[in-house]
Amino acid sequence: MELAAKIDRTRGLGIEFLTWLLYQSVTNDGVVEGKTKKMEVWFDDTMRLRSMLDTEVQVSFRGGSPFDSTEMFEALRSGKMLEQAKMSVMYDGKTWDLDFNGPKFEMGGIKLPDLLSETLFEKVMERFYLLTSLEELVFDLYGKYLDIRLQPDQFNKYLLDARHWIETHE
Repeated sequence: MELAAKIDRTRGLGIEFLTWLLYQSVTNDGVVEGKTKKMEVWFDDTMRLRSMLDTEVQVSFRGGSPFDSTEMFEALRSGKMLEQAKMSVMYDGKTWDLDFNGPKFEMGGIKLPDLLSETLFEKVMERFYLLTSLEELVFDLYGKYLDIRLQPDQFNKYLLDARHWIETHE
């Protein structure tokens, strides 16, 4: 039961991370610095926000540009955080599309960059390489988030900046 309790206590970190990633992407024109790499992260037309206090309360968006909509900012103002989103990660001339589930810290619906290999074996190896690369990129971003999250002064500055961004958006 101890492991289940630990998982439950840290479930919010994935949601915090995804919300931080949205903030970084939108306020920096898609450019997000990870712990060791700089990449582009763009949020697509599907996302779900949920209240951390009342897990039954959620807001879902589909179509258009929800990351810049009045409705999304209203949801953020009311204390909801990004729980799940479709997004694209671009690095070194390659683009990965994926769905990210914050509470489970799970990637799904992954669309890999175009394969360049010719033989079946090379294609399989290239797919493994591209999946591993995506995992490394996401963990690089998560490492940067944890660096900020674990430093109270840096995390408080991020919270103040994010609140200002949310409150001043029309």
